[in-house]
Amino acid sequence: MAIGEHGVYAAQQQLELVANQRVVEAAGRATLAVLDLHDITATGHDVHSVEYIHVWQAIRTTRQVLIQEMRSALGRARRGSGW
Repeated sequence: MAIGEHGVYAAQQQLELVANQRVVEAAGRATLAVLDLHDITATGHDVHSVEYIHVWQAIRTTRQVLIQEMRSALGRARRGSGW
């Protein structure tokens, strides 16, 4: 199933309208990491292969960075709005 069928590209486009550049870039890197996982599994690598483990670690890292960027952006928004 194509990633576009899951609404990923539409979600990215919506994010570009409302999020700051750092969040958008982090989300893009996280999406690319997931696409890399798809490519690795499509070529026959299993969960124990070095390639799979490397890509899975990249996904975890990019996800953590994305979460940090989103929290940071939310914190700035709250401070700026007087919450």
